[in-house]
Amino acid sequence: MSEPRVCGKPTRNGKACGQVLGDSARECIWHGTSVTDADRSAIARLGGLSQIRVLPAETAPADVFTARGLLKRLQLIEHAVVTGTLAPEVGKAAAYTLSVAKGVAELMVHARLRELEERVDGQRAGRVRV
Repeated sequence: MSEPRVCGKPTRNGKACGQVLGDSARECIWHGTSVTDADRSAIARLGGLSQIRVLPAETAPADVFTARGLLKRLQLIEHAVVTGTLAPEVGKAAAYTLSVAKGVAELMVHARLRELEERVDGQRAGRVRV
């Protein structure tokens, strides 16, 4: 898997800028010439790039009750983080939420299995009495 592309231009402290670039971006918003100071201020007021780099609102809800659904959403999150279209913090939170959902689904399966085992045990007990 390849590393995401980053800006790399020097920051005020002399270190390379680590801003992840999107698929078609040639420069980051902090060092690029296509973004104005007013644009940068507006982004900062919104809470930074993490407010911008989220999955689109029209993204379908994850199917958390199937292994295929969980895997599909994890692949979507991984790809979005690696390509820089989703902030890593947002991806981490989404992956954690999927992990919790997986645990809930497992509890539901265990509860259903216990119900079925109790039903079978009851049927066996009924046959022994007769």
